[in-house]
Amino acid sequence: MSLAKEINIELDNILKIKAEVKRINAEITNEDSFTNINTGEKVGKKKVLETAHDMQIKSQENLMKLIGDGSNIKDIFTNKFYVNDYMQDKICARVEFAKKIKTKYNNPNNIQNN
Repeated sequence: MSLAKEINIELDNILKIKAEVKRINAEITNEDSFTNINTGEKVGKKKVLETAHDMQIKSQENLMKLIGDGSNIKDIFTNKFYVNDYMQDKICARVEFAKKIKTKYNNPNNIQNN
C-alpha cells in the first residue's frame, strides 16, 4: 500500500471517530448503558467516549509514525504529477451506493432520504 493511501486511511479513521463522538453526544444521554462487545460488561456514555478518544489518539499516533517529521511526505499530495487513485474512487462510490440502498430499504415509506 502506498504511503498516501496509508495516510488517507488514518485521516479517514480520525474523521469517522470525530463524527461518531458528535453523534453520541447528540443522541445518547448519560443514563443510557451499552454492552461492550469485547468484554460483555455494561458501560455508560462516559466510557464509550473514553474508548473513542483512545481510538482517536491511536490513529493520530499511527499518522505521526507515517509522516515522521514531514520530510518523507513533502509534496505527496501536491505533486503536479500525482494521478488520482481510481480504485479508491470506486471503493468510495460503492460504499456510498450501499448506504443509499440500505437507507432506501430501511425507510420504504420515504421516497428519498437526503
